[in-house]
Amino acid sequence: MDYTAQGIQQLVRVQIIDRATGRELAQLDGVKAASVDWDLNRAIRGGGSVTVDLRQPVLWRKVNVRLWVVLRHRGQQETHPMLTGIPAVSESSRALGATRVEVVLQDMTSVLDRLLGRTWIYPVGTVVTTAVRAILATLGVPAVSITDSTLTTRAVITADPGDTYRRLINDLLEAAGYGAIYATPRGALVAAPYALPADRPDLAPTREPGLTATHKADLTVSITERIPNHFVVLSRGDGESPQLIAEGFNDDPDNPWSTVNQGVISAEPYDVEAADQATLNGHLARIMSEWRWRPRMIGMEWRWAPISATRELELGDVGRVRAPGYVDAGVEVAEPIDIRASVESMSWSYADGQPLSAVRAVLKEVG
Repeated sequence: MDYTAQGIQQLVRVQIIDRATGRELAQLDGVKAASVDWDLNRAIRGGGSVTVDLRQPVLWRKVNVRLWVVLRHRGQQETHPMLTGIPAVSESSRALGATRVEVVLQDMTSVLDRLLGRTWIYPVGTVVTTAVRAILATLGVPAVSITDSTLTTRAVITADPGDTYRRLINDLLEAAGYGAIYATPRGALVAAPYALPADRPDLAPTREPGLTATHKADLTVSITERIPNHFVVLSRGDGESPQLIAEGFNDDPDNPWSTVNQGVISAEPYDVEAADQATLNGHLARIMSEWRWRPRMIGMEWRWAPISATRELELGDVGRVRAPGYVDAGVEVAEPIDIRASVESMSWSYADGQPLSAVRAVLKEVG
């Protein structure tokens, strides 16, 4: 399907799914409104809501909810998930025999925010991904995608009864240089090695002016002013293994925020789990890469569309953004933009009988 074509019909569907088995139970009729938002900088990245006039009883504590969008155009049809979440009823009201319910959704990683309830100890030599698989199995998480690794813990990792499963899992993953665990729109939990945004392939469509553009021309651009150039990353120790240290300076004379051009500006020290010095060095490289320039944050809006028939746009996906400069009375008041950028956040909404709203997104420049 040509996602830039005019006349694409968007139909939103809400499905209830058995929480224990993952089996699709029924379509939820009577939906009046819905919203979806994803944010890379939250622990629970995905969230949303559904407003529904109930036409059948729903045991919310036993089901999950999936929001779908059906795209139709010239005889073609595609179905794409937008969010799979755990529901919580925030409000209900009755009028003329009908019950209207406001349901709040959080993505599937919210199951990880349960308290551990006891002390967990992982000794030196624990295979990180094996341990994470076992934890998720105890929680009964039905859909998991973990990239296996042979890396083991270098120091003892301990979690207290008041800690959460999320913290325990992310500490283990951090030791192997993995990113934080996250959920896809289909609800699968994913654990994978962290890839620098600059090293990711361009999956997101290019956003640039033209006859096939599906985004609004208006952009907002914000810039971070304080750029550190000295970094110290420390491994969390267990009192027995010596602490690992990785230190780095941005000394590039061609970089305007290097020590050469603005003196030494130290970042707060980073305290991380690391299985070995190479993993710790990887954490340092990631941090320094993120601070090698003054990245621009681009706010923009576009028509909702997937990347392909089998892939939706997700947080962290990278693509190119281009926009012309603007000259007023011979003075350049806005410089041209031609950058690679990763998706930091996205949000959109739906009202019964209407197409999806524009996606309101923030993208972060990557080198």
